[in-house]
This record gives sequence, C-alpha cells and structure tokens, in this order.
Amino acid sequence: MEPKDQIWSRSTTSRQENWTINGLGLDSVRFFTNIKDGTPFIKLGGDEPPPLYRAGMRPTEIAETFVDTLTREGAGRVSYSDLAPVKFGDQQGFEFKIRYFNCDGLEYQGIARGAIDYKDRLQLMLFQAPAVCYYESASPAAIALFDSVRMIGR
Repeated sequence: MEPKDQIWSRSTTSRQENWTINGLGLDSVRFFTNIKDGTPFIKLGGDEPPPLYRAGMRPTEIAETFVDTLTREGAGRVSYSDLAPVKFGDQQGFEFKIRYFNCDGLEYQGIARGAIDYKDRLQLMLFQAPAVCYYESASPAAIALFDSVRMIGR
C-alpha cells in the first residue's frame, strides 16, 4: 500500500511498515501482512519462541495470539474486546479493540482489522495511539484507511 492521503507519513523498518499522522510515538497504523501458517505476527528477539499464526485459527484465537505478541513486545496489561465480523477488502474479516500500557505507564487504545486471504495468509492492520487525545483525533482517519483496503490477486 502507498499513502494516498497527505496526512499519512510512511516509516519502514526491517521488521515492519508503519504509517503515522502525528509521529510514531503518538499514533500509528502497523501492517502485519502475508503471515503464513507457522510464522509469527512479527519477528521478536529473545530466546522464547514467538506466538505463531496457524492456518484455520478462528478470529478469537487470532486476537489472543495478537495480545500475546504485543505482550512479548513489551506492552503491559494488554487486552482485547469488541471482536466482531467486518469486511476487509473483499474478504469477510474481523475487527477488535486493543488496550494496553507502554513501559512508561501510558495507556494506549487500538483497533485491529484483518482477514485471512485466499492463500490462508493473515492480513492484519493495527491502529494504536495514546488513549488521551491522540486516539480520538486520529482514529477516524485510521478507520477510513481500513475501509479503503483492497486485497488483490486470486
């Protein structure tokens, strides 16, 4: 994907692509794309094996594995809620809300939306921002971005 709206800036690392409006510490959309059976949502350091995506997972299992992934990244008191079916591109997908605290105790809120594509790969986007101020101001743009997703290739 390319940012089509001038409000988004793109930042890519060796691990992941992120888009932001106000800066990466203030809000971001993280892209977890083409996750195949038996692979982690994101590569994590450390000796402990990372949580893995498994083909055939139900949305509840994906949300729980995602919570485990964020916890392994260092987020505290991670929880999800409001899991519901939604369209993601042309696929039937799912959406859930995320809440967690960073290492400084700042509360973050997020929305994750994704689907399993026709090759059984997980495609997932996460919008996250501090609960105070930035979440409310940037979430409409993130939801519009989610709504604009088109999955290609069949």
